[in-house]
Order: sequence, then structure tokens, then C-alpha cells
Amino acid sequence: MNSTPYHNIAEIYDQIRPEYPPELIADIAEYTGLSEDSVILEIGAGTGKATVHLLSLGCEVDAVEIEPAMAELMQRNLSSPKLHIYISSFESWESPHRNYDAICCAQGFHWLDPETKYKRC
Repeated sequence: MNSTPYHNIAEIYDQIRPEYPPELIADIAEYTGLSEDSVILEIGAGTGKATVHLLSLGCEVDAVEIEPAMAELMQRNLSSPKLHIYISSFESWESPHRNYDAICCAQGFHWLDPETKYKRC
């Protein structure tokens, strides 16, 4: 994932990026069967616009974010024992070797390396 477009603009991004409708997350949870026992891998979590909804379901979230300032803002906004933030590109991220109930990538899948993104998922 390339962080260049978002370098040094975490605060602005967080202010202007629209929120995700709670109904969307509810539909995803219903369709996938997510529950408070679910563990989710979120790729390109940014400042946590989708993460907040996943946490509100009671899910545990491993959030991978390449841009350190975005990850720092997410940590400030969403302090939770169920949130684990990894500052890394998805392509070079070392998984803690967990089984995930779902993999989420709200708006960044197109940034990932097309040669490896599906295989890594």
C-alpha cells in the first residue's frame, strides 16, 4: 500500500473523510455473521472510520495502517483493548498467525499490490 497521498494529512483526512453509515456495518455483520467473538483483520484502517463500527460490534480488530500519523490518530480516537494497530504496508506486514473471521478493507484495496493482495488475504 502506498502512503504518499496521505502523508502528513492525518488530521485533515480525519476531519473531511465521511463516516460510514452504521446501517452498512450492520448489514455486513448480518451477512457475514460477525459477533462479539469475531476477530477481524482490517487492511488500510486509516484513522479508524470503519474500525469504530467494528469495535462497536464487540469484535476484536487487527488494524494494519501504513501511515504512522494515521495510525497514531486512530489510537487516540479509538483506545480499546480489542484494537491492535500495526504500522506497516499490508504486503510486508507479519501476521500474528491468527485465524480471522473476516478481512475488511473499507476504501483502500485498490492501493494494494495487485500481484499479491488476494494471495495474502
